[in-house]
Amino acid sequence: MPYLPPPPPPNPTSGTIEIQQFKKLHWSPEVGSFQTNGNVVVVFTPTDGSSPTRLNAQDVDYNGETGFVRAKGNIRLLRTEGEFTGEEINYNFLERFGSVTKASLRADVKGTLFTMKGERIEAKPNGSYLLENGYFTTCEVEPTPHYSLFSRRIEVSPNQYVSGKGVRLSLFGTSLFTLPSFKRSLKEKTGASLPSPGYSKAEGITFRLASQVIREPSRTFDYDLRLSLKGLPIGNIQYQQDLSKTTDDSLPPLGQQTILTEPLIGFLDRLSPQTYQDIVQSRPALEPRPRETLFAVLQNRQGIYNRKYDKLLISRFPEIGVQFSNLLGKRNAGQPLPEEITEAQSLLQRVPNTSFLLDIAATAGFLHEQTNNRFLASRETDSGKIGLRINAATQPLLLRKNLALRFAVSNWFNIYSRGTLYNLISPEVDLNFVPTRTSFLSLGYRYANDVGSTPFYFDRRDMRHELRLTWQGSGPWGFRISNRYNMENWRAYESEVAILRNLDCLQYGIGYRFQSQQFNIIFNLIPNSRRVAKTN
Repeated sequence: MPYLPPPPPPNPTSGTIEIQQFKKLHWSPEVGSFQTNGNVVVVFTPTDGSSPTRLNAQDVDYNGETGFVRAKGNIRLLRTEGEFTGEEINYNFLERFGSVTKASLRADVKGTLFTMKGERIEAKPNGSYLLENGYFTTCEVEPTPHYSLFSRRIEVSPNQYVSGKGVRLSLFGTSLFTLPSFKRSLKEKTGASLPSPGYSKAEGITFRLASQVIREPSRTFDYDLRLSLKGLPIGNIQYQQDLSKTTDDSLPPLGQQTILTEPLIGFLDRLSPQTYQDIVQSRPALEPRPRETLFAVLQNRQGIYNRKYDKLLISRFPEIGVQFSNLLGKRNAGQPLPEEITEAQSLLQRVPNTSFLLDIAATAGFLHEQTNNRFLASRETDSGKIGLRINAATQPLLLRKNLALRFAVSNWFNIYSRGTLYNLISPEVDLNFVPTRTSFLSLGYRYANDVGSTPFYFDRRDMRHELRLTWQGSGPWGFRISNRYNMENWRAYESEVAILRNLDCLQYGIGYRFQSQQFNIIFNLIPNSRRVAKTN
């Protein structure tokens, strides 16, 4: 049958309908509606210049007044982001929303690849999807994905998150846990929301529960807890909210997580890749846009990393503050950072449109410290605290294409309700060599000096001269070897080793810290993403 276009709908500025294949056609010129029987191909072309939508189906009923189409039998709907297949469809061409039953969807949205299949898939006007009684995965490995999520109801916001209630996690085709709730980012490598075992001398055998309840470009609500037989859950709950406007492609605000477990961390350590360390979120810390973030934290008896003392447990009841990140950066940062930057390459990457990096954070809270160290008498100390933390760093200074030098300084100024003041300043420098795009060698030096008095051990100077060496690589197998030395006596005070297996969609392995005698199971889900330009 030759091509036969029906009359345009009453609102011709929204788009045009073309019927490219049919057996029988009945159309109503006055409203632009039509009904067909047999195999039908319908193409809707918006007048705004966006890509056409193509529908292959049987027995199509289209309403030209509303833009709704109803059809059944061998459904195949091609949209910009991917292809729907199923048995029946109810879809609005004009508003781009609707549902398909007995459906599957394979999509590529903003470079994030995913597949879902179930009894019903609903495409919502805001660009998200609702899956009923089915499974979801971002893993393309066939025939059995490395991981998949099964649930009666899963919500997917492309390039943002996937969430569901009563979600069953399957690894390599084997069902493992059913979680009451599950939410993970589709933009970043994240730990899975399932219990992971660990052990430390201070806490004994523990099971870690870490979840991202809210993970949006402008706010986050996370918890990171360890369950043990020695008391109440150990860890923290935190909420972060940007005070300034953020864009949809911004990374969520995550600036406080590392500081909670390592309060005296230097600025260069924060800017370096955290890939194999025991933190909830792993990503290069480069942020091209300035941001102002309000945060609040509840913390209970969480062990913190101290370069001199172990078994320091900190509680915050609570602590609130505001963080100003990349304070000197321009709001319109021009060219963004490369989408496919690796952890190693981030050591060489400049943040656009700023002369140097400047972060400022102001905090206030009530803190409790518990010590149980062989070098310290056991005691418990509490005090109110108001703090101001300033971090500044140069951009990487390229000595060669794969060799960079960086300088930074951090300053902590604290006022305590016990009537004392304390200031700690710490300049540092590091040299980073990136022989390949996935490996690096780093040599760093840090100096610290302080004045005043603090009632706590966790926030006072723990070392004056520190030297650190790190070697990290990635590939089918990844590794990290880190050694830190006290240069006053030239003794190694900390060593860290991690071994990791990298698959297409998963990372798993084990890490061990010698000072705290602590090992952790590493398990990360990796979004299967690529640049959109490669797929078009």
